[in-house]
Amino acid sequence: MAETIDQDSITVIGGEFAPVNQLPAALQENVNAIKTRTQNALANVDLEKDFDFSRTNLIQILNSGLTAIEELSEIARQSQHPRAYEVLALLLKNLSDTNDKLLNLHEKKLDISQDPPETDRGTGDSVRNNYFVGSTTELLQLLNSQKK
Repeated sequence: MAETIDQDSITVIGGEFAPVNQLPAALQENVNAIKTRTQNALANVDLEKDFDFSRTNLIQILNSGLTAIEELSEIARQSQHPRAYEVLALLLKNLSDTNDKLLNLHEKKLDISQDPPETDRGTGDSVRNNYFVGSTTELLQLLNSQKK
């Protein structure tokens, strides 16, 4: 008889089983960090798949558009009809927009894949928008006392 065990329910500590939510704080932090890294890695796999899928679609659209441009150019040349040239111009515009989308896709991938910059939050090391409430005389006295 095979038993299924929920991976979040128990963990072995020193040969004994303990629920994950009752782990010591340091171990709980490690468990949470590993889960986060695993989820990020899975998200990156999805990002790569989605990027490749989108890129492939855009390239196929561009290739189809190039074939259509050749055919529409011939039709417009032979018919000399203004509407044919209008459709050709619209197709050219759409293909240039698709080229922009392809380049934007690469930029977005780079933005997403780069690590966010480290920010100083909650440590108290940085002070922003600090202001003094008092008279200018009191401010000068405070500054002079700090210089000494």
